[in-house]
Amino acid sequence: MTVRPVAGQSLIGAATATRWQDDLVAEGGEVVAEYADGYLAGQPAVLDNSLGAGRAVYLGTRLDQDSFETLVRGVLDRAGVRPVHAAPAGVEVAERRTGDRAFLFLLNHGDGEAALRLDRRGTDLLTGRVLDAGDELILEPAGVAVVESGLRGGSRPLGRREENADGAYDGGAAGGEGGVGGGLRGQGGDL
Repeated sequence: MTVRPVAGQSLIGAATATRWQDDLVAEGGEVVAEYADGYLAGQPAVLDNSLGAGRAVYLGTRLDQDSFETLVRGVLDRAGVRPVHAAPAGVEVAERRTGDRAFLFLLNHGDGEAALRLDRRGTDLLTGRVLDAGDELILEPAGVAVVESGLRGGSRPLGRREENADGAYDGGAAGGEGGVGGGLRGQGGDL
């Protein structure tokens, strides 16, 4: 079946719908798209509703992958949500932060190699490789990388441990308390 956009909206273009059709009623919500054919032709297929400071988009059917991705990108853009780091399809990206460090987790869920260019300087904690912004990182199928870096504006690559005058280690992968591996103690200080 076909889903068509309603005039004046920009979240979705013409789409193919599969699997099911919800029989929706737009009580206060804005109709974004409607069924173009089938037993619910002319009825809402996608609704957009605002309530207070919140907003929800309801899909009354399963859209084809391209249309679904377009809709999700539009909703995220409208909400001001931006990706942590650009990545090819099939690569999951997450970032965790401590007070002065960022940890970029990259997981390749695809069947083939995935390549991406880093937007920051840091150290791959799994290989020890120091990476510069613009370097290409290749992830094998089911491959993982964890890149530690200073928060934006920091210039030294992290991941190398240097003993300070007190015999404690400064910098490196584990972070301090509350960081990745935080709270671990070993001879010479935090690990």
